[in-house]
Amino acid sequence: MAFSFIDVLVQRLLGGFLWILRHRQDKALDQRSLVHGRSVLAEGMEGVFWVSWIAVVGFSTQAAEHASVEAQQGMKQVEVPVGYELQLAAAEPNVLNMIALSVDVDGRIYLAETDRYQDAVFDVVTLRPDWLPADLSFRQVRDRTDFLKQQFRDDLGRLGRGSERLRRLEDRDGDGWFEVNDILAQEFRSIPTGPAAGVLAHRGQVWFQCLPTLWRIEPSESGNHANDIEALLDGFGVHVGVSGHDLHGITWGPEGRLYFTIGDRGMHVTQQGFVHAYPDTGCVLRCEPDGSHLEVVAVGLRNPQELAFDPYGSLFAGDNDTAGADRSRLLHIVRDGDYGWRCSYQHMKGFGPWVEEGRWKGDVDDVLPSAGYVAQGPSGFAVHPEAGRRSDIPGPFFLSDFPGGIRQFDLKPQGATYRAESVEPWLWQLWATDMAFGPDGAMYVADWVAGWQQPNKGRLYRLSPNDSNVGKLGQDVRHELKRIRESSDTNLLVGFLDHPNLWLRREAQFQLAEMGPSTVAALLQALEHQAGVMGRLHALWCLNQHSRSEHELHRGARDKAMLLAMDDPHPAVRRVALEWMADRPEKGDLPRAMEATMDASPMVRLHAWLALSRAMETVFDFGSSWDIQQSLEKAFGQLDQGGESMQAHLKHGIHRFIAAWIKRFPTRFEQQHQTWMRKYDVSARMGMALAMKRLKHPSLGSLLDDPSPEVSGAAMRAIYEARMNPLGDRVMEWTPDMASSPGVWKRWLWTFNYQANTDQLQQLLEWLQEQAKDGSQTVSDSTLLEAVHMLSQWDQVRDLDPVDGLWRPGPQRNPTWTFDLWESLTPLMDFKHVPLTETLLSWGLDRQWPEIQPWLERAFMDVKLPDSLRARALAGLIDFDAESQAAWLQRGLRDDADAVRSVALKVYEKTAPGDLQATLTKWWEDPESTMAIRRLALQSMWRLSGEQP
Repeated sequence: MAFSFIDVLVQRLLGGFLWILRHRQDKALDQRSLVHGRSVLAEGMEGVFWVSWIAVVGFSTQAAEHASVEAQQGMKQVEVPVGYELQLAAAEPNVLNMIALSVDVDGRIYLAETDRYQDAVFDVVTLRPDWLPADLSFRQVRDRTDFLKQQFRDDLGRLGRGSERLRRLEDRDGDGWFEVNDILAQEFRSIPTGPAAGVLAHRGQVWFQCLPTLWRIEPSESGNHANDIEALLDGFGVHVGVSGHDLHGITWGPEGRLYFTIGDRGMHVTQQGFVHAYPDTGCVLRCEPDGSHLEVVAVGLRNPQELAFDPYGSLFAGDNDTAGADRSRLLHIVRDGDYGWRCSYQHMKGFGPWVEEGRWKGDVDDVLPSAGYVAQGPSGFAVHPEAGRRSDIPGPFFLSDFPGGIRQFDLKPQGATYRAESVEPWLWQLWATDMAFGPDGAMYVADWVAGWQQPNKGRLYRLSPNDSNVGKLGQDVRHELKRIRESSDTNLLVGFLDHPNLWLRREAQFQLAEMGPSTVAALLQALEHQAGVMGRLHALWCLNQHSRSEHELHRGARDKAMLLAMDDPHPAVRRVALEWMADRPEKGDLPRAMEATMDASPMVRLHAWLALSRAMETVFDFGSSWDIQQSLEKAFGQLDQGGESMQAHLKHGIHRFIAAWIKRFPTRFEQQHQTWMRKYDVSARMGMALAMKRLKHPSLGSLLDDPSPEVSGAAMRAIYEARMNPLGDRVMEWTPDMASSPGVWKRWLWTFNYQANTDQLQQLLEWLQEQAKDGSQTVSDSTLLEAVHMLSQWDQVRDLDPVDGLWRPGPQRNPTWTFDLWESLTPLMDFKHVPLTETLLSWGLDRQWPEIQPWLERAFMDVKLPDSLRARALAGLIDFDAESQAAWLQRGLRDDADAVRSVALKVYEKTAPGDLQATLTKWWEDPESTMAIRRLALQSMWRLSGEQP
């Protein structure tokens, strides 16, 4: 059925009218509209809606044939690995703008699609840099919402354009083309909404990530709409930020929790009275399937699109770079880790401390390093379902590289962390946003098709092995999955826990967890080495699920599980036991965890310290079986013994324990920390400094006097970055060590700008004057210039911190103070220290103070100074001295320096072009003129004639 252009136009007009009706009230859409995948309209308007919807179907059908041909042609450009076949499973107009996909146990595909990315999702870097200061001030989603309302007060309709969608596809006839296409939910179009960037389907439920909310959706039996939709968590996407840095990556953790990410648009989520406020950085999070017990697992990420667990339960994320000197990172995610990024770095010159101080490389203070570089634009992330059990498979890790394609790689343990190896392109020449393995032994890939803007296209590919490679992407396990879902045979299900295929292991684990306490005995038997390592791991994860369920887990069963797991010969089983221990530690766990801090595996030692840190925070009574003092001494001892060679991840675990110990026993710490600082080496003292940073501990000020610049510098960075203003006086009494890094000096100087009183300012001026004396300078030129620059900004209204770029309004000051500061420093303009002289001249010129003129004359007349400085001085004299302007111009034209002549030329061109022609001709024709001066003359003549060279 074809429709004319007029039909479509009428449909669009009606749709616009209905949209206006929907948005009369300024609030989020009624959830009922989301449940049914369409607007809830009055009955009188219902018929109009459906007439217009039929018009859309007709129009789409008319365009489908052409799009299908285009999609088939596009597929031919994809470079497919040898031994595999690529098939088009769906294409536009049936799928559009796919960001994420999920495959359920029945092989149905769920898509998160965006339609708001084009008109209602913004970017402060490329589109609206004028929004930046305001954007960085936002602390909650409502701040962003109110700002957008104000910005678009005359065009609020734009903020409601388009709707994010949850789509489901099904291939019922088994030919590889997904002919059943249902939109389960849409109308996600409130002002702060979008884009939809994450989806996970499992056991009749779908979790859908669409800023600012994590939704749980229950599809109907018929499949063409949703029976129920529930907002589980809300408050993601504080900033406008960089587009694409969204709520995404949702996946199952091996222990049955949901894990997901938020990019550096940040979050402010309140749950049961507790506020999770991380507005300026990206995070990895986890919660129960119903959204309860939200936890922030790690912070300091820029844009972690997706997460993946290896077969042994270690967690990884790909994190995008700035397009600067840094590189994208593959991160091994550990609990309470900080990976260094803050959203403000994106907008700073040179990307601020991220690049200038090398924070992107990690191992700076408590910033954890990456596991290597895999892709320049990491997005989708998947692990082969038979990883860990077969060696004849590709990958076993796969990461989308947007744009480009999909790369395969491996991860090898390296102490307490991992290292990426064998990185190679695998499926190439496409814009892959996401991919997932299906239970049919195929990989499914979402292709954005082209560009960074919304393409209004989409290709879903099915990659499968040819006959000679059958099973290389995993066996077709759909029949066994059905058998598991229908089974209540505990022994049968426990047997599946050790199956080579993750689909079957996970489904059996979830089935056992749902069956309740009756399965515990069989799971404990599996732990007693009656199963392989995969079976033991999944048994342990299933017991963890039991412990968090409504039935909980009998204490005796938990103790037995811990005893068996901690004695297991495989380090992964011991590590997983410690992770469970960290979730809900008990008094009896402490000796086991303490013993594990001496384990042969660095990975186990890391998680032992993390478990102990959680015990410090939650166990009420330690009893007499555990020596509290000895535990801290052991932590310091391991740091001392490991020294600089100790891996950052392992140090992180120990630092985290020290912080928890200090928080638990503050009086003991105050009594003994000075003794410990004298007793232990630099590594242990650094550990104490970083632990105190985590707590914002007031005793950090005492570490400024540490003999090691490494320790005192860490204390200075901690005080500044944690905004510990009460320690400002202590900072200004101190002077950094000569060997301190430029970043330490910069933070010290800007502490004066934010907090100094008159006496403290005078102290800084005396220090600066002493440094500028001949033979007295003990700091770098860059530090001296930073000091002058800081003083030049003394009265400037400032919203952003000059060190880290975050929102931090500066104090209001009298402008006359700034002139007094400049005048007190003019004796330093002795022209021996050229950079300092140039900075002070620029300061006076920028403020247009008349007192600058004699200094400009001296600078211009001193031919020993750099040409660029003399040229700047001449420009200032021409502006300042109107009566003598002609004389200064003549001097400039006669000067031997090309840079100086150029300044005079440009002024003459504007003020007296007729008088200039003779001079230009002479310069051009004089055989002794340099090439540079002839070029200046020619360029000036061109400009005067109005022609282009």
